[in-house]
Amino acid sequence: MSRPHIIRILAALSVITSAVFWRAGACGFVGYDDPAYITHQPMVNQGLRSAAVAWAFTAVHGANWHPLTSLSHMLDCTLFELAPGPMHWVNVLLHSLNAALVFLVWQRLTGGTWSAAGVAALFAWHPLHVESVVWISERKDVLSTAYWLATLLAYARWVERPTRGRYALVVLGTALALLSKPMTVTLPFTLLLLDFWPLRRWPVRSWSSLWREKLPLLALAMAVSVVTFRVQRADGATDFGAALTFPMRVANAVVSVARYLARTFWPEPLSPFHPHPGWWPWAIVLGAAAVVAATSWLAWRERHRRPWLLFGWAWFLGTLVPVLGLVQVGAQSIADRYTYVPLLGIFTILVWAGAEFLARPLRIAAAGVVLLACIAGTVRAIPPWQDPLTLVEHMRAVIGEHFVVYRELGTALQITGRPQEEIDAAYRRGAEIAPDYAYFPNELAVSAGRAGRLDEARAHLEKVRGLLPDHPDAHLSFAGLELASGNSEAAIHHARRALELRPQNAAAQRLLAQVFVRDRRFPEARDALLAAVWADRWDWVAVNELGVVQNHLGRPSEALASFERAAWINPRDPGIITNVQTLRARLGRGNP
Repeated sequence: MSRPHIIRILAALSVITSAVFWRAGACGFVGYDDPAYITHQPMVNQGLRSAAVAWAFTAVHGANWHPLTSLSHMLDCTLFELAPGPMHWVNVLLHSLNAALVFLVWQRLTGGTWSAAGVAALFAWHPLHVESVVWISERKDVLSTAYWLATLLAYARWVERPTRGRYALVVLGTALALLSKPMTVTLPFTLLLLDFWPLRRWPVRSWSSLWREKLPLLALAMAVSVVTFRVQRADGATDFGAALTFPMRVANAVVSVARYLARTFWPEPLSPFHPHPGWWPWAIVLGAAAVVAATSWLAWRERHRRPWLLFGWAWFLGTLVPVLGLVQVGAQSIADRYTYVPLLGIFTILVWAGAEFLARPLRIAAAGVVLLACIAGTVRAIPPWQDPLTLVEHMRAVIGEHFVVYRELGTALQITGRPQEEIDAAYRRGAEIAPDYAYFPNELAVSAGRAGRLDEARAHLEKVRGLLPDHPDAHLSFAGLELASGNSEAAIHHARRALELRPQNAAAQRLLAQVFVRDRRFPEARDALLAAVWADRWDWVAVNELGVVQNHLGRPSEALASFERAAWINPRDPGIITNVQTLRARLGRGNP
């Protein structure tokens, strides 16, 4: 097809996609992850600066390591401050770019212009992709996919004429995708699928030689996988999965594949959270296994006559592997956002099957009906994301009286400035639903402690200790309560026990230092704060407190260095800035 036709298809994709997601620009931040990613994270919401860039590459963000995504959020905050509307539009523009890239990749690789346009339109307008686009915290989805698809284009060019420069672009694109979202670890395997179809490099080339070509990419993917697993385990994101046996996780993985497949055709109900049931009934597991096995057998049997079937099914299964819960992260069973890339495989099957089995008039009519249904579903799915409380009410309508609803309701009430009584009521209801979940009594203890109701706080923490008898966070909560009660030795005991259970615990070291400062044991406070800074070099509170202690110990130059580092990390903290200015004036150094 001529270049003008291709340009017109790209323009239509872009215009319609922007129109479909137009209401996203009126949505705000939500309580689900947005505070941790943006609104309550000073390393992000103060915009691009040297400290933030260094933090993005050396620290954990939202229980993940994805520095390019963190940098993109910082750039948003530099350009728009904390205005959510423009941030939503950045997501929409990236999604529109991805739709264009899907069209360009599939058209270049297969030569089928209208088939490529069909895959791109399904990708752009399918309701399951609303979560990835309209949720600001899911920037990692749309950003990493842009790099993924650009890598596929680079790979197609390299296959046409292999040169070091072109291969370097493939490696670069893979690295950028991995630095945006760890789920892209399957990218090298999708290149192998392209070798099967539509590039048909196999069996002309042996599988071993095709594997060897991908070794640098596989090494990058393996490195990011190791980093991600360690980060998520250290952050506690895998705690829920630790309670699930391996057979339970395998069963959920099998059922999840069937559920994702079913939701491609009937995506309702949409929700940012779909709870994990623990153990699925055997009838459901066996039924799902039968569906997966039968489809896999059919795809393999038809691999010569209809290679697109095996390609699409293997793409779908393979790209889902990191998020099927074999290594369980979080308490969800499935997540709509996880379908963003995998559904490209199913869309390919649908479009190529339609081209083969339907006459042209029927094919056009079917495409029109399906795409209009997708658009209608997507437009309807956007309004629940308009604000934190609306999203929580939508979650409750979908999953019912689940404890996660009340956890998120408490967060939503906090960030919208509702009275503490309402927040506590949400947590009490959550505790009634999930009496074994320590989050709720811990939050109630924090609330009671802030209000000075120390006996009530202690009663809640006793519940936490009963649920988590030897968990570092439980001991840390008790240490804070004992500090507020004036019981120094008890506070020290619990803080040190938290450190025994989790040695790299900056919060425990900082709490120890607070006890020592109150008791005027400044040398011990300095040692605790040095350990806190060693555990978390970006903890500006610990760095600033270290400066205060160093000043008490008669080491003003060391104190000034600590204050200046704290100001570098968080330049908008007025207390830190005052400390810098006061000490610089005292030392006669002036202010820069």
